Amino acid sequence: MRTREQRIIGSLIALMVVTLLFSPSAQPASAQPAADPDPAVEARTDFTSALTTTGGPAAAVPNTVQVSAAVNGGLPLQPFPHLAVYGGPNSSGWPFVGTMAKLGTCTNNPAIACAVNTDCGSPSYVCNNPASRPPPDTAVNTEVLDAYAKFSMAIVPITPLADTRQDILAAMRGRNPNQLLIGYAVGQITWCPQDSQGNIAYPVGSYYRDFYLGVTGGDTSCASTTNRLLWNQAGAHWGPANVNLAYRVEQPDHSYTYPVAEALAQVMYNYTKPSRGFDGLFIDIFCTNPLWAETAGDIVNYQRAGYGDPNDPNTNTDPQTRLDFADGWFAGHLRLSQRLRELADADGYSNYPVIANCGQSDSREFPYLNGWMRENFPFQNGSTFLSNLFFYPWGFLHQDYLFRAPQYNHIFTAAKPSTAPYTLLNQQKNRFGLGSTTLGNGYHALEDGAASPSINDYEFWWFDEWGVNTLVPQADPNYGRAMNGLAYTGWLGQPLGNMYNYLLPNTNPEIIPTNTFEQDVSRVHLITFNSASGSIERQTMLDAPVGDSVLHVRVDSVGDNYTSIDVNSDVFTATNGTYYSLTFWAKASKQRAIGLAIDGAGQTIPITDAWQKYQVSLKATATGNAIYQLQLGQDTGDIWFDHFQIQAGVGNVYRRDFERGTVLVNPYSIPLTVGLEKPFQKILGTVNPTLNNGAIVQSVTLTPDVGEGIGDAIFLLNRDTTAPGVIQDLR
Repeated sequence: MRTREQRIIGSLIALMVVTLLFSPSAQPASAQPAADPDPAVEARTDFTSALTTTGGPAAAVPNTVQVSAAVNGGLPLQPFPHLAVYGGPNSSGWPFVGTMAKLGTCTNNPAIACAVNTDCGSPSYVCNNPASRPPPDTAVNTEVLDAYAKFSMAIVPITPLADTRQDILAAMRGRNPNQLLIGYAVGQITWCPQDSQGNIAYPVGSYYRDFYLGVTGGDTSCASTTNRLLWNQAGAHWGPANVNLAYRVEQPDHSYTYPVAEALAQVMYNYTKPSRGFDGLFIDIFCTNPLWAETAGDIVNYQRAGYGDPNDPNTNTDPQTRLDFADGWFAGHLRLSQRLRELADADGYSNYPVIANCGQSDSREFPYLNGWMRENFPFQNGSTFLSNLFFYPWGFLHQDYLFRAPQYNHIFTAAKPSTAPYTLLNQQKNRFGLGSTTLGNGYHALEDGAASPSINDYEFWWFDEWGVNTLVPQADPNYGRAMNGLAYTGWLGQPLGNMYNYLLPNTNPEIIPTNTFEQDVSRVHLITFNSASGSIERQTMLDAPVGDSVLHVRVDSVGDNYTSIDVNSDVFTATNGTYYSLTFWAKASKQRAIGLAIDGAGQTIPITDAWQKYQVSLKATATGNAIYQLQLGQDTGDIWFDHFQIQAGVGNVYRRDFERGTVLVNPYSIPLTVGLEKPFQKILGTVNPTLNNGAIVQSVTLTPDVGEGIGDAIFLLNRDTTAPGVIQDLR
C-alpha cells in the first residue's frame, strides 16, 4: 500500500495543469518548480484565477483579531472527547462564504456533473462551479461555520484565512471561543503560478507569495535557478520536495546557518501567530529525512544542494554525500522548528502550538514541537494499536509527555470509503480511532486518506460518539441521547486519571510461580549490554502494593537503545500464536517508559511515579523456550516492581474514566467480554441504534474486525447506582 505522501507525489505533475487551466495569464516556465502536493490545490488555483478577474485581494485585513484563551493565557484542557477536522475553503473563501450550491461540471468533460474536484476522476481536473468562486466581498456562510465550530480543533488553510479573508477566522472564533484554530502549511513544497511576465502571480501580502520568496531568497521568477530550491540529478526540480531545507551557509567559525529554514519559519509564524487570528501551526509533509521518496529516475542532486565536493564529478554517487545531505536536511528541519519556537516565545506566546506530520518524529524535536500526527490509524508506524500508541519514543501515549507542553498529538483515521461515512466498518474505525485517542490527551479526526484541508463534507459528518446529551438529569429520557451540536460535544468531561489496564478474569494457571519478592529476587535476572549499568535488589517499602517488599531496579547508565539493560524472567515454554499476559505493579522516580517483550518482540508502556497495576499481553512468535523481558534502557533512574504473574491468554482491555463516563478499547484480534464494576448506560444513538441502544449494562463485548486489522471500542455513560431524593446531579 502506498503511503499518503507517495500518493500525493504521484500526482504532482497532474496538479500543475490546474493552474494553467484557470490562469489565462499563465505561461509555461522553463524550469517550473514541482507542483504543490497539498490536496487543497484548488484553493491556490482559484486564488490565481481571481487575480486576473478581480485585480487582487479584496478586503483590508484587520491588524489584530481575538485569540483563544489557549494561546492567550492557558486554556484548561478541553473536555473530552477531542474532535478535530482538517478542512477549509478555497482561496475565494468558499464554502465558508457564498452559497452551499456545489454541483458544477468537470473541466476535463463538461458533461460530467461534479461536486468537488475529486469527482472529476483526478485532482488535476477541477469541478468548474461558479458558486465556488464568490465575489471578494461575499458574506460568510453561517451554516458551514457552525458545522466547523463543533470541533475542538480545526486545521484550516492559511490562505485566505490569514491574508484576504481574516473575517472568516473572526467569525469562527465568535461561534466557539474555545476552539483551537490551527493554520495548515506544507513544509517542503512551494508553488509559483506565474503571470504573463513569468513572475510569481500571488499579490504582495499573500502567504504563498511570501513562502515562495522565502525559499528563493527574494527571486520572484517562476523559473528561478537558485539552489535554495532542490534539484534532481537530471536537472529538474526534485518531485517529492522542491524546498532545499538543507541549504546552509558556512560561518567563519565553521558552523552553519540555514537561511531557507529560518525564512520559512518567519513566514509560517507571521501568518499563523495569534495576532493574525490563528492559535497555532500544523506543518504537513515535514519529513525529518525525505530521501525515502527517491526513485531510480528521481534522485536528489546532493552536490547542487551544497554537499560533497563541488569539484568532484563523482560526488553525487558517493554514499557519504547522500548521508551528509540527509544530516544537513535534518539540521535545517530542526532549525525551522527551533526558529518557530524562538519567534513565538519572543512574542510572549509560550503556549503557541506547532504540530507536524510525516512518518515518525525525531526525539530531538521534542523541545520545540507540541505534537505529531499518526495517519491512517492504526496502519502507520508498525500497523498496530500497540506500535502506534506504545512504541518508544514516538508512540502516541509517550509523546503526550515527551513533546513540549502543552501537547497536541493527533490520531487520524481514514474512512473507507469516504463516500459512505456511516458504514459499519467506518463506524468501528471511528470508535476505535476516537477511543484510542481518548486514552491520551490528543485529538482525533476521521476523514478520507488525504489528511489535509480539502473542500468536502467532513464538517457535516456526525457520529453517535461525537455529541451526547448529558445536560439533563439522568432520569430524563433524553439523557445519553446522541445529539448533533456544539452544546453536546465534550460530553465526557475531564478525565479522572490516566489510561489504565482494566483487568479481566483469567482462569489460566500461572506459568511461572507468582513472584511477590517477599523472600528474594532470585527468579529475575539483570542483563546489561553496550556499556549500560544498573543493579537490582529486594527492598522493603511501606507502600508496597502486595506485602512489604518489592523489586528495586536502578538504571545508572544506558546503552544505545532501550534493550541495553533488561530484567528477565525464568524460562517458560511458549506456543506460537498464543497470547501471554504479564501482570505486575510498577512505579518510577519520574514519568518514563519501560519495555516488555517475549524474546525481543514486545511493546513499551508509560509508567508514572505512583504505584499502578499493569498488564501487557503479547503474542508468541515461535514455539519453544521463551522469557519475559523488562527493557529499561530508555532512561536512567529508579524503578520499583511488585507481584509478577505470567499466564496464557488476554486478560485486559485499555480504559480511561471521565467525569461523565468511560471508554474501553480492545486492540487484540479476539473478542473480549468486559464485565463492569457498576451499571453504565450505552449512548442512545441514531447512526448505530443497534450498538448504541441506550441500554443500562454491566458488561459489554468488544469485537475486533480481523479482516481490516482494527480493534473495537465503546463509550459509556455513568449511571448513579442509587436515586437521590432530590435530583441534583446534572451530569
